[in-house]
Amino acid sequence: GIPYSYKLAISFILLYFALTLEPNLQINKIYFISLNKYFNLGDYSIFFTLFCLMLLINSINLIDGIDGLCILIIIIFFIAIILFFENIILHHVMMVIALFYILLLNLKKNIFIGDSGSLFLGSLTGLLIINNYNNQLLTNNYPVENVFIILMLPGIDMFRVFIQRALKKKNPFTSDRIHLHYLLLDKPLTLNKTLTVLLSLILIPISVNLFTKIASYQIILSYILVYILLILYLYRLKVK
Repeated sequence: GIPYSYKLAISFILLYFALTLEPNLQINKIYFISLNKYFNLGDYSIFFTLFCLMLLINSINLIDGIDGLCILIIIIFFIAIILFFENIILHHVMMVIALFYILLLNLKKNIFIGDSGSLFLGSLTGLLIINNYNNQLLTNNYPVENVFIILMLPGIDMFRVFIQRALKKKNPFTSDRIHLHYLLLDKPLTLNKTLTVLLSLILIPISVNLFTKIASYQIILSYILVYILLILYLYRLKVK
């Protein structure tokens, strides 16, 4: 029953203290391979990092609308961290194993992660990505586009939902059924088919980026186009 503004404020304050205590959790510079250019954030690093973290945390929280989805997405994110950053360490592996067990219980409706679970998992994922990204930049020009490709689905869906709610003059944090997972369920698809479609939308661009030489900006632009066409198609079905 805690208002969403309180949750945002508490998350912001806790993350701010975490970032001030550990500089390697701050995004100090980013490298765009598409532009072949570094951007140094300087004095704005903490606030830019907080902005990025809050976007990720809330996108994960908002996508937690059906059983299994949030946990499956976080599992993919952790595996992507291991593959993209080539960083296989014990706590990454243990988190993946633990999340698979939680996923099993969640799909059986024996456990419910709720806001506390999704906010925690979003925070942990964001901080781990930043830490690994900063470590990678010490040795090579690691493109930030790789990170964007991993996080595209929840981020783009949140952006679209917020715009639609704003156009309707609604609070962006109000609940409704315009998220992609609800549109798929209303098509109607079964829960398993909906999860399959959503996981495909996450895994395909990650796989293309990992195993092909297609430019990252082409993957991102193509993905956005596919996402828009899918949304338009689902809304057309809904009208019928």
